[in-house]
Amino acid sequence: MAGGTPTHSLIGNNIGDELRRALKNRPCNAYNSDLTIAINEEKYRYADASVICGPIVHHPDHPEAATNPLLIVEVISESSESYDRGEKFKTYRLIPSFCEYVLIEQRTPLVEVFYKIDSKSWRYRVYDQLHQIVQFSSIEVEIPMEEIYTGIHFHS
Repeated sequence: MAGGTPTHSLIGNNIGDELRRALKNRPCNAYNSDLTIAINEEKYRYADASVICGPIVHHPDHPEAATNPLLIVEVISESSESYDRGEKFKTYRLIPSFCEYVLIEQRTPLVEVFYKIDSKSWRYRVYDQLHQIVQFSSIEVEIPMEEIYTGIHFHS
């Protein structure tokens, strides 16, 4: 989401930095919101962060667009929440390689992780305490909630 809040930007940077650090020396890379994700020849999306393992597979009609993200992260806001949870998630599910969806709330500590079990089933995990460790099953990585929310001050 271009033009997001400073909180949105900081959380996006935090999760991207943590993913990059965790994937160092592994055949996977973390990407920021500049990466174009191709759903098909007509639909493209931009996630706040994503992970691709192995080389990027480019869409034939859009050579800069990746067709093979494994994990996609969205930092949600009041204005984007229903779209991120609904239509955007539905659209991402059209990508064959996609198997983990992460929604990060910016108003309160809350990370929701959806992990694909099979074509019709997703496992859902909720993390809502800063002392918790978020598990990313698709890439076998754990990241502390405190790191995702570094620099964020929540209002009571």
